[in-house]
Amino acid sequence: MNNIKCILLDIDNTLTNANEEISTETTEYFTKIKEKYHIILVTGRTNSYAVEKSKICNASSIVVSDNGAIIYNYETDKVLYSNFFKKETISAIWDISQKYNIDCVFNSIYKRYRNNIYMNDKYLKRNNIGINSINELKESVSQIVLLGNNEIEYKKCLEEIEKIENVEICNKGMESDGRYFADLNVSGTSKGRAIMELYKLLNIEKNNIIAFGDSMNDVPMFEKSGYKIAMKNAKQELKNMADCITEFSNDENGVIEFLKKYL
Repeated sequence: MNNIKCILLDIDNTLTNANEEISTETTEYFTKIKEKYHIILVTGRTNSYAVEKSKICNASSIVVSDNGAIIYNYETDKVLYSNFFKKETISAIWDISQKYNIDCVFNSIYKRYRNNIYMNDKYLKRNNIGINSINELKESVSQIVLLGNNEIEYKKCLEEIEKIENVEICNKGMESDGRYFADLNVSGTSKGRAIMELYKLLNIEKNNIIAFGDSMNDVPMFEKSGYKIAMKNAKQELKNMADCITEFSNDENGVIEFLKKYL
């Protein structure tokens, strides 16, 4: 791995433990190696979440967020790449979510906005700004998250949204608390597409990249990375396409233990 110049890291259940924490050992190790490598967090989560975690672990100032819709440098406060929804698309998704009583969260560069609440307050704790009209949404939107607690209404909502042109459901499922969710992006958005932009921005090639992940939205990132490392706790499908699997899980500093041994 002497040709490695860039380390790409999914955040949840890869860099962080089950409690969304980053270990002190991780921060200390990244501090030692960051002058030699680009250490870039790549997540399906919001830009503000990616920036928060990147600062905690002292990674590079560039982050990839919203499943690849945004590449952002927080030191210079510059958006290096973006794939935003058109206003008419946002309006159509808003109308459908209201029709089926589904919560709709709109992610932007700095904030996240949410329509009136149909679910309980559990999900409201992280930087949500309530809005009652689509006209209150002033910023460009990079990702939309649907949330529901009624399976029938949730499925009907998704069926209608799937008919909207240039919208892609990148991730969907049900959380352990029974909450249904779906992540919407502009068609063509993925972690892999963003990494192709990193090739140009950082003047690197595929074989200069080592990537760590645990879930299926990491597949496009693996496809564009020279070295593919699945976490011990990763989905089996991701393990099947990985070059290596970490000896330790995300709760055991699996990323750091691997890097210390092989990098």
